[in-house]
Amino acid sequence: MGYLKLVSLFVLVVQAISWTDAKACGIADIVLILDESTSIRSESYNQQLVFVRKMVESLNIAPGQSQLGILSFASHAKTRFNLNRYTNKADLLKEVKTFKQMTGDTHTWEALELARKTTFKPKNGARPDKVPQIAFVITDGNSQQPDDTAKQAKLTRAAGIDIYAIGVGGGISDKELLNIAGTREKVLLVDDYDHLVEAQHRILDRFCADQPNDQGLCAKADVAFVMDTPNARQVDLAGANEFMRVITKELEIGDRVKVASVPTECVELAKFKLNAHDTKEKVLDALQLHKKSKSGLTSLLSMARSETFTSANGGRSDAKKVIVLVTDGKPGHVSELQAESEKLKSDNFEVFVLGVGDAVDANALKKVATSENHYIAVSDYESLRKKKDDVVAGVCKHPAAKKTKRTLESIIEELSMLEEASG
Repeated sequence: MGYLKLVSLFVLVVQAISWTDAKACGIADIVLILDESTSIRSESYNQQLVFVRKMVESLNIAPGQSQLGILSFASHAKTRFNLNRYTNKADLLKEVKTFKQMTGDTHTWEALELARKTTFKPKNGARPDKVPQIAFVITDGNSQQPDDTAKQAKLTRAAGIDIYAIGVGGGISDKELLNIAGTREKVLLVDDYDHLVEAQHRILDRFCADQPNDQGLCAKADVAFVMDTPNARQVDLAGANEFMRVITKELEIGDRVKVASVPTECVELAKFKLNAHDTKEKVLDALQLHKKSKSGLTSLLSMARSETFTSANGGRSDAKKVIVLVTDGKPGHVSELQAESEKLKSDNFEVFVLGVGDAVDANALKKVATSENHYIAVSDYESLRKKKDDVVAGVCKHPAAKKTKRTLESIIEELSMLEEASG
């Protein structure tokens, strides 16, 4: 075994012994579009397959979770396998090992057209109405017909498919990559195919950062609305109710997300428990029952913490605990509010605060919010709706993934692929 292979072995073993972060990007339909033209040497092609393997290992491929398809292109484009072909990583990776390089010219436009017209279709497993549609184009050179490539990329993006363009080496122009991706934020550059493998985490980080809801499906969350509305008129209450409803319409009510509304009076608790309503329609009906607040902000937050999220009322130990607070008044005693805020943080609650109007104590509310990004100021209740997307994105964001260890078996398999790549 040569020096470089010894170094590779050392690095891989260190990675196995140490803990590494597994990125949680949620659920998506992902298609890898691989350049297999003659300009790619065989050892570089094998490194591209190592990259594919590492991407697969980073995704949660399973029934109802993420799906992966692969296209290849050179002088023509062909489907390696569609999105619904494999529901587990092991079988998928077995087929990847059988890939043989096509060789030929660089017909990138044909691959993009094939992806749009065939791969990302429901009959081949695509779920465009449920999860994001993502394509990664990996190429080391300009296409023979750049105008056609730009045209097909534009049509593909217009069909609701996000494209990431990964340029390998110096043989491809920035213009072509930008034409493929449509935005510079979705263009990534690496020096060569060896660095492509090393850049896998950077590529996934960029992909995950671009997904405001960690893609399509929410994190598992228990969500409670807290409405502190002492200054609200009847029309304002209607605006507050509509705000809760538009957010709820965006959430996956059921096993993934449960919603409650903290009552303004204790006798209303039974109507708003997390486990009281198991469909979106029932939750929306219940939210119409919200009344003007009488309990005070600190009391409402205390009730949410001590009552709403208990297991008896439907709280789940494996779900995020999220409070969405809308308030238009000043807290009675700031010190009491601060003490309750510390309890919420200690109990790992995530609190979004929307301060309505000029009467609120913004400094006090910012201390209640989990972070600066969790505090949103609006001028009136009518403006609440405009902040829907910010709140939904925060509620749905997956928590930091647990750290996982790589297995010795996966290391040995990766080493064998690296050995093949080096000849």
